[in-house]
Amino acid sequence: MVVGAYSSKMRAHSARRMQRLHVCGAGVIALVMTVAGLAFEPNGGRAVSAAATTSSVIPGPVVPLAQFPVQGRCTFTDTYGAPRSGGRVHEGVDLIAKSGQYVYAVEDGVLTKQFLDSPGSLSGNGWRLTMPDGTYFFYAHLSGFAAGLTVGTKVLTGQIIGYVGMTGDAGTPHLHFEIHPGGGASINPTPSVKAIDACNVTAVPAVGGNPNNATTPTDPSTTQVTTPATNPGSSSPTTTVAPSESPATDRWQFIEPVVVYNGASLSSVAAGVTKKIKVVGTAGISTTTGGVLVRVSSSVSKAGSVVVHACSDAAPIATTLFVEPGAMAIGVTQVTLVDGALCLTTNTAASVKITVIGQLAPVGVGLFPVSARALDTRDSGRLAVNVPVTITPAAYHATGNTKAVTATITIVNPAGGGTLSIGPCGGTPLKAPFPKMAYWAFTAVLMTSSTGLCASSTVAVDVVVDVDGLWTGEGQMVQPAQPLREFDSRTTGAPVGATPIRVALGGWDGGPSVIATAVVDVTILGGAGGGSVFVWSCEKAQPAAAFGVVGPNKRGTFAITTATTNGTICIAANHPVDVIIDISGAG
Repeated sequence: MVVGAYSSKMRAHSARRMQRLHVCGAGVIALVMTVAGLAFEPNGGRAVSAAATTSSVIPGPVVPLAQFPVQGRCTFTDTYGAPRSGGRVHEGVDLIAKSGQYVYAVEDGVLTKQFLDSPGSLSGNGWRLTMPDGTYFFYAHLSGFAAGLTVGTKVLTGQIIGYVGMTGDAGTPHLHFEIHPGGGASINPTPSVKAIDACNVTAVPAVGGNPNNATTPTDPSTTQVTTPATNPGSSSPTTTVAPSESPATDRWQFIEPVVVYNGASLSSVAAGVTKKIKVVGTAGISTTTGGVLVRVSSSVSKAGSVVVHACSDAAPIATTLFVEPGAMAIGVTQVTLVDGALCLTTNTAASVKITVIGQLAPVGVGLFPVSARALDTRDSGRLAVNVPVTITPAAYHATGNTKAVTATITIVNPAGGGTLSIGPCGGTPLKAPFPKMAYWAFTAVLMTSSTGLCASSTVAVDVVVDVDGLWTGEGQMVQPAQPLREFDSRTTGAPVGATPIRVALGGWDGGPSVIATAVVDVTILGGAGGGSVFVWSCEKAQPAAAFGVVGPNKRGTFAITTATTNGTICIAANHPVDVIIDISGAG
């Protein structure tokens, strides 16, 4: 099942919404879309003076293009010359598209300048493509660049040169595109792109005589991004893929939690036996949904792995949750339903509870990778017994349309065993029992409220909350996938340490050819010192927030949302640990 693109109803709604945003003026555009800053390319990707910017906006001729700049689907309106902050004006056209969609060379030419995302950059990642007569085209906000391209590379019309993103001063995925005839001032590019409007064309164009022997993917169907893993102190990488057509069930809709399986006995699920669990038709779950978001909790008497997967194939070699004896392990995953059911397999006898917290539906939210340390009571003061603390939306970079967050919660040096309650302020919290040990951590998707998240504990304890994903209307649709093992440091002969390791995320049948946003299950096999693992997009700096932590000689699995750099993520750890990475979703 492909769930990566808007339904026709959602596309029409999105187009109308974008038109309203453009009409509302620069202030709303900057706030909601953050598509500000677009008189910046002549000054190396940074703001230019009002005088210089204003004088550069001239009507100019219509320059015919041989290729539309971006892969469909997309939307655009004419905002050339619109005011921007700091006295600037808009010098391009914004092609609103999904993160990871392909960006094409509009003419034969040479890549004469590359822009790299950095703090304060307006353009983010970008290219200048120059024709023999000096006319150049400026592309901005790319999530990444096509492999093998450098300044001086000759490219042909239709060749993929990058991927749609939101680097620089951009709050929603889009391509900012400018035209500079003869190398001079910009002209309005809207008539040029409108003349060959290909916003409904998703097929990849043919590239004749590609001078760089670049390959043109034949299946541009989806986009994926991988986000950072968190634990007290670190971060991770990012990757990009191209989107595809999808059925009506193309967003995630949160529902009141519904328990679909509850095996209370430690032998409820036998080792090596796959259990099929009927999901659709249960109260609150649509009979037509094609996938669900589930919370998985498990206890065992002997350590082992739990994997939740689609029932179409044998159990994959992957881990949704690694469980140690004693404390209950908690995790989260998304899974495609087959005949209305999901499957559960373990390699050890286990007690497993599966709770559905979301489902695919025509209207809902997507997933937006972030890296935010939302709470660290080691700085603000230890949680007192049954005294709640509020985590404001600003602490995890929430937008007004954020419905939930993916977070790693780390318990640090509790006074004894207890229970942490965490969830939407004023709503029903997740109750997570924890043992008395130096570190204990788990991943959860938590609904939020306008006030934020509220947390309390039955014993005095320090708590660290690292958020790596926002479930928001502006987020990218991430489709569930049969879990696939991408990396296992045990096979390399060396654990993961402070030196970053690059991990390329491969795709699967029907999935994106290049992943822009990814959901990965990171299993940490702690050594004598335990460790925190960081996951991030390789083009970014290693973040401070860690998305997985285990104590000495302990093991655990953490579901991480991350963006990627051309389908690659980076991982590192503060102490040497073995790390296994399985991909379970992409967008």
